[in-house]
Amino acid sequence: MPVWNSAPWAQASDLLRAVQEGNAADPVFILSPLMAHVLRTTFETTVERVLKDGQIADQPALITPAMPDTDLICGGFSDLIIGQWGGLDLRVDPAPGAASDTVTLRAFADVAFLVRRLSSFALGGVE
Repeated sequence: MPVWNSAPWAQASDLLRAVQEGNAADPVFILSPLMAHVLRTTFETTVERVLKDGQIADQPALITPAMPDTDLICGGFSDLIIGQWGGLDLRVDPAPGAASDTVTLRAFADVAFLVRRLSSFALGGVE
């Protein structure tokens, strides 16, 4: 089970405060399924859970297995710029699976990410 650097509610509140001070628009939390489980079973007070109804501190919380189990991100994602140029390049590669009559399909895309304002994001989590 993860060990928090500080109390879960205090850490989530600190992350939210940091991005709000950075003037982030519409902050969102992003976390892993394991982190979500921990926060669903952790109480902010004696009656309120930290993660309840898909929200932490009245802000949306998105759960994805693409997040490391130890991290919690809070940010205003309108300050994340995603650029893609060209299209999706699909290539059929029959060589690796020739002996078993299989074909490998490879997909390539040119994408770049840029954070417009670093103060719009905060990272916390567990050890």
